Amino acid sequence: TTGRPKCMAQGCGVLLTHLKELALHTDLRASDRLFYFSTLSWMMWNWATSALATGAAVVTYDGDPAFPTADRLWRMAADAR
Repeated sequence: TTGRPKCMAQGCGVLLTHLKELALHTDLRASDRLFYFSTLSWMMWNWATSALATGAAVVTYDGDPAFPTADRLWRMAADAR
């Protein structure tokens, strides 16, 4: 961007839009578990919060995805099933 950094403010419309996307485009339901490997940064926390509104469980992972072995995320997904 140009100039000084600017604060970004969002209202509840973002959460409602994500809820709509999750329900209609990904068919996320209360019986599902959602895992999306990313930092829960400014965008992904909104998405994860909206997923909770569907009743689905959100699975999070903090740390190196390849520790202690390269298949760590796959094993975690199998355990959360």
